[in-house]
Amino acid sequence: MRSVIVPLDGSELASRALESAALAAARAGSAVRLVMRPDPGGEAEAGAHLGAAAARLGHLEVTTEIVRGAPARAIVAAAARRPEPVVWMSTHGRGALGAALVGSIAEQVVARATMPVVLVGPEVRADRPMAVGDEILLCSDGSPESAAAVPVVVDLARALGLRVVVTEVVGPEEEVAGPGETVVDEVGRAAADRCAALAGVLTAAGVDDVQVEVGHGADAAASIAHRARRHPVALVAMATHGRTGLRRVVMGSVALRTVHLSPCPVVVVRSGPAA
Repeated sequence: MRSVIVPLDGSELASRALESAALAAARAGSAVRLVMRPDPGGEAEAGAHLGAAAARLGHLEVTTEIVRGAPARAIVAAAARRPEPVVWMSTHGRGALGAALVGSIAEQVVARATMPVVLVGPEVRADRPMAVGDEILLCSDGSPESAAAVPVVVDLARALGLRVVVTEVVGPEEEVAGPGETVVDEVGRAAADRCAALAGVLTAAGVDDVQVEVGHGADAAASIAHRARRHPVALVAMATHGRTGLRRVVMGSVALRTVHLSPCPVVVVRSGPAA
């Protein structure tokens, strides 16, 4: 994580991503690149906004760039020009970046990006500063695609001084019980085994502090967000499928809801080829 790319659109909502992005960049020693696509005829205003945002981050190495073209393509292209990039963006905003709403620009960025995308949703709390020893909550859904997030989590854990908790949420309908018997959670044990396998990969890659935890709940996203509120979780990480239809890009429903509910930023890693 040598470069943190933060798309802005002139709104305070979009600027919310600056707080956690700056904290992560300072911890990792990363450069920050602020990008903005101006409204027609609004280049001077965009330049002024970028300059003001950069001034707020005067303790960091910060550069700015005005981009043009389709918003998602412009963001990904700007990120791709930087070394070891991470896109760090708000999911709510307005203006030329297309309102940056999950379901729109942010989803298109996830679908097109070959780099990790950190999404700062509406419930992210500014009063939760990232601290050494905080957690990255790596979420598995039991599929092989979950492993796509592992290399990113390894890099972030090292760069930010975070420990890793690997988790998978098991729904109550998946628990197996007989009449009058104690619940035998076969699916839960299988989930623990899958989490342990991912933890083994993390440990082999040099992450020293890795734990495994199986969650329970009918709503996986709500369970993940609930745990993140109760523990020192700095980042939630998960892999998702980005795929294009004729007129839309779709993010996995659990990832989408997690971004909306999480009190901390969510690192989304697309599995499969770029759109």
